Amino acid sequence: VLEHPARKLTEGSVIFTESLQSDDGGYAGHWLEPLPDCEYTFYALLTLGCLMGDSGIDSSEFME
Repeated sequence: VLEHPARKLTEGSVIFTESLQSDDGGYAGHWLEPLPDCEYTFYALLTLGCLMGDSGIDSSEFME
């Protein structure tokens, strides 16, 4: 089965976005930021929704 080229971009974007999630569920702006921020949480959820919402992609496919 051929894989669509955009799938690799989507996979990388999902992994990066989820790597910024803190233990309490919020998202930080970058890896060195110790606390989540409500603005970054909004953008992270928007990103994940856009990447996975219409495509039917489950983020658990990319996580180890």
